[in-house]
Amino acid sequence: MRTFDCIAPFWKTKTMDGESLLLVHAQPGYWPTGRLIFTPTRIISVRSADGTRAFEPGRDYRWQAGTPTLHIPPTSHMPVLPEARLYPPRGSQKYGTCRNRETDLLFGEGADFHNLQISVCYEHQLDGWQMPATLTAVTSLPRLAKRLARRQALSLVLLGDSISVGENASGLAHVQPLQPGYGPLVAEAIGAQFKTDIRFKNLSLSGASSSWGVDQIPAVALEKPDLVLLAFGMNDASAQVAPEQFAINIKRQMETLRAACPKTEFILVAPMTGNPQWTGTHDLIYPAYRDMLWQLRGNGIAVADVTTLWLQLLERKNYLDLTGNGLNHPNDFGHRLYAQVVWSVLQRSLTEIPVVTFQEQLP
Repeated sequence: MRTFDCIAPFWKTKTMDGESLLLVHAQPGYWPTGRLIFTPTRIISVRSADGTRAFEPGRDYRWQAGTPTLHIPPTSHMPVLPEARLYPPRGSQKYGTCRNRETDLLFGEGADFHNLQISVCYEHQLDGWQMPATLTAVTSLPRLAKRLARRQALSLVLLGDSISVGENASGLAHVQPLQPGYGPLVAEAIGAQFKTDIRFKNLSLSGASSSWGVDQIPAVALEKPDLVLLAFGMNDASAQVAPEQFAINIKRQMETLRAACPKTEFILVAPMTGNPQWTGTHDLIYPAYRDMLWQLRGNGIAVADVTTLWLQLLERKNYLDLTGNGLNHPNDFGHRLYAQVVWSVLQRSLTEIPVVTFQEQLP
């Protein structure tokens, strides 16, 4: 999949490319099903997540026009997970105590979940999709707009947790299609779109929280960044860090960096949510963190609201369709969602600046 296909916001196109599903056999005697975000008008392909196997309509899946659901017959060669496997015995998993059962939740590292998922490409009519208002809010990154309009070199730094490291993206798991995490997708797209040299540095760390990020700002400053993506919240939420303290930590990161690099601009990334059945998930904290980030928005500070988009998708899909580890990481499709939200922010921020020399139009 080309970089621009990965980052083009799915809510602006009538072709869905590579939506992921994890099929669960929940009830004996009933076929497993998988629900898509939109109602297809035509299914283009259904493949394994690594792209190496194509599944056939009729034999491997059934789809009735006018519905968003795939039905999986007993003849199917698709990977189907028995529901019992989702709830292994308590204490058997490295992470993942179940909130509402006396079991663990299935946890997978590397490509474990990737190997269980399928990828669907289809055409649709947007199906009444209401884009979150936070994805259309006008923002401003004036210095970045001017640099890109003049095709000046750009220094981009990503600071965050394991999601920003890119964990459970197929590229980091060394399996096909070898897609990187969202950070490299955004960096590559900026360089290609604006024909500029981009120096990308990912200083993220697995398990990191916003308080850890405060201590990393000297390392960020060494890169003399033009744009910094600050992407925390998942581990803060699991530790139940108060939203006010989370905001203080993010604000301190920006203030400390701007003291050393006054021209730096920021995109604050509000995170995905954790598995709602996991004891490490605290549903009310993620939106509270998002709201705190919105209060920090201003000239040169934008917000990429993954939280709202993720919550909307969970109204149409199962969490297991989007996760790369079962608990708190995105899969390839989820990493593309992150990249699409960040790219959408860049699109709105840059096109709001009337720069005469700005010729290229974002897709």
